[in-house]
Amino acid sequence: MPLVRITTTAHLDDDRKPPLLKSVLETVSRITGKREALIMVFVDESTGIMGGSADAAAYVDVRAIGGLHDDINETLSSALCEVITEQAGIPPDRIFLNFTNVRGYNWGWNGKTFRK
Repeated sequence: MPLVRITTTAHLDDDRKPPLLKSVLETVSRITGKREALIMVFVDESTGIMGGSADAAAYVDVRAIGGLHDDINETLSSALCEVITEQAGIPPDRIFLNFTNVRGYNWGWNGKTFRK
């Protein structure tokens, strides 16, 4: 928690992936206040089309147990688009983002859930 999954049509060389992952991790931690040790970030290459164009695009799915709301999501959207544009060369208008708050009892880790 949080989990960030980036699915992109852009081809990213193996040497470009670690800096992207690290930048996203640091950005999410800074904005949400969540510890880096509990944040997961994935990047997956896929085949897709956006708006009738096969140009590079990305879908970013951000999930967390609480902490996501209007202001945070707006800040995350801006910051993550900036990082992905800088690190992967995908323009912000080719990036869709989705933010989902997950209840603690629906998220498991270390053989337990985060229910209170």
